[in-house]
Amino acid sequence: MCRVSWNAVSGATYYEVLENEALAQSAGVTVYIVDMACGATYKVRACNAQVCSGWTAGVSN
Repeated sequence: MCRVSWNAVSGATYYEVLENEALAQSAGVTVYIVDMACGATYKVRACNAQVCSGWTAGVSN
């Protein structure tokens, strides 16, 4: 199992997760869990109804 987590951002109501540059999750939680071994590159950004932040730097697990 692979777990990617991040700190909450003030004002964010949801977070988007890219897995190998494809949108994998859009949810109001600060964790993304995959039922397989790690091996992808992940990026996260914080969003609210008006705007999203920039993507984080890619992290490989």
